[in-house]
Amino acid sequence: MPPAHDRIVAKHTENRFRAAPFRHSIQPVSAEDAVFFHSSNGYAMSDPFIARGETLRQRLLNRELNADDHELFPLGYLIPQVELVLDRAEYDPATITAEAFDATCWQLIECSIGEDAMSVDDINAITALWTSICADNAA
Repeated sequence: MPPAHDRIVAKHTENRFRAAPFRHSIQPVSAEDAVFFHSSNGYAMSDPFIARGETLRQRLLNRELNADDHELFPLGYLIPQVELVLDRAEYDPATITAEAFDATCWQLIECSIGEDAMSVDDINAITALWTSICADNAA
């Protein structure tokens, strides 16, 4: 298991997420996870948080195309969670990392699972899919 690194987690505030420091083990993120934004001084800068989120979202959508029936529930559960973090997370793109997306999204997923009173099988399926999607460097 990789060493623990500083991560970002979501704190829900007025339907927005604010970044807060968090310690969590992470998976390496590939160099393809890069999106650019324009800073206030006009320079193009990388936004690895959005790039990682879009990469994970696309991986989920690709899996959904050929999913078996038993895979549809976890896919249908995770896709909106990823989209919610992409849409609502607040952070400084100049200091955020791609790895922060995984931690932010996973914390939201854990909170949602706790509120939704799911079966152990559903929780295990969601957890396994999330782990697979985050580790899938070929997709």
